[in-house]
Amino acid sequence: LRKLIMPASSNAIYDPRGLILFMRGRSLMAQPFDLSALQLTGPAVPLVESVAATQGMPGFSVSANGVLSYKSGRDLQNLQVAWFDRQGTLIETVGQPAGYMSPALSPDGKRIASSGYDGTVKIWDASPGRELLTIEGHTDVVWDIAYSPDGKRLWTATGNWTTRGIDNDPELKCWDTETGKELLTIKAGGSFEALIYSPDGKRIASAANKSTALKIWEIGRAHV
Repeated sequence: LRKLIMPASSNAIYDPRGLILFMRGRSLMAQPFDLSALQLTGPAVPLVESVAATQGMPGFSVSANGVLSYKSGRDLQNLQVAWFDRQGTLIETVGQPAGYMSPALSPDGKRIASSGYDGTVKIWDASPGRELLTIEGHTDVVWDIAYSPDGKRLWTATGNWTTRGIDNDPELKCWDTETGKELLTIKAGGSFEALIYSPDGKRIASAANKSTALKIWEIGRAHV
């Protein structure tokens, strides 16, 4: 089933509280959404201004319990990871400024992962903001990442555009979030720039910014 819900300038993410989160220009918007009917049920309202997005990939993530993370700023290779309370007050900064890409909150909201221009992925403890793990294995930009519903696995995606130009070997990788061990690599041609897990954890979908192809992978069997 394919249905146009609304125009937007980025991918959209479903918030389990019954909202669609999406970008309109550089504003992060929230709009009430009926998942069973696939219909909007109210007007869109702005949540945050000046949210960064790259190649249409949204720079925000939401956990199953409604905790929101996002990246802001214009210098995409000099971003600072920071924690704010629900009133928008800065609690603390985490790590050093760097080229962070897509953030992803663990399903329980206790950890956050962020991909980078340098091919690494970092995982932090949400409180007190301590870095737990650096995952290395890609050679260039990691465009998107996705937690499994149980939080035990993290998938990463590289596209066919990198900081060096065209990458002829895009890939998906799966990692253990406790040890950083690489569990699986998928190389199937095309480009991988956006990822999302099915709620039951049995499948993962991948898409590319400049392609109409959507690939759905069966976890454990690694075929489309």
